[in-house]
Amino acid sequence: MTPAGQLTSPNQASYDTGHERRLRLIRALLDVGGLPLSAIGDMFRVWRIRAGPRTTCWASRRSA
Repeated sequence: MTPAGQLTSPNQASYDTGHERRLRLIRALLDVGGLPLSAIGDMFRVWRIRAGPRTTCWASRRSA
C-alpha cells in the first residue's frame, strides 16, 4: 500500500513525509474506522487508478 522507499543500503531504505502520512492514514482507517486491511488496499488502488500513473503516493500529491 505504500511505495518503496529510497534504498540507502542493501537492507535499509529512507522514507519521506508522504510515506509517514500514508502510514498514519492506514493506521487510522484500521484503528478508528475499523476497516480491514484488504478494504484499505482496495481504496488505495482506486485512488491510484483515478490519479493516473504519475502519482506514486497519495499523501505526497496532496501536499504538493
